Amino acid sequence: ESGGAARSRSGSYTGFLEKLPEGKFGARKRMGLGWKRRFICLNSSTGCMEYYKDDKATKAQGLIDFNYATIRTGLANEEPSERKGKGNGKGKGSGSLRLIEIDTGARLFQFRAESAASARTWVEELVAFQQRVKVSDASSGGDQTIMRQQQESWTNDVISM
Repeated sequence: ESGGAARSRSGSYTGFLEKLPEGKFGARKRMGLGWKRRFICLNSSTGCMEYYKDDKATKAQGLIDFNYATIRTGLANEEPSERKGKGNGKGKGSGSLRLIEIDTGARLFQFRAESAASARTWVEELVAFQQRVKVSDASSGGDQTIMRQQQESWTNDVISM
């Protein structure tokens, strides 16, 4: 079980990332709710990024609709000169180089990869996935509205970590 990712038989991109629960950072830390390893699936048939407790779980803990999402990385807010001294990008010391944020407008999801190289690969896949979803949404019309309603219903039933 590496933190890398691979294309599954169904054509969806899957792998592991760590996810930070929603809420104030201080409260998360006091409650022991730090980064949690999650199995990620970019599901081409739904146009959503699904996250599971592990790769054996059958029920997703949550999903992210990519139609309105903005993908950011730790590199986006740093000048090249600020990146120096942040680690070599290979280990835990890389900090923001491993951070991936997905902002849906209603919620900010924070993930981190095991390395800067893994983060770059994930970001490339996420951007490509988002482009495919938007093209698919434009050609399918109202299907995405139904999916968003299902997501809202599902999100209310699930407490994500």
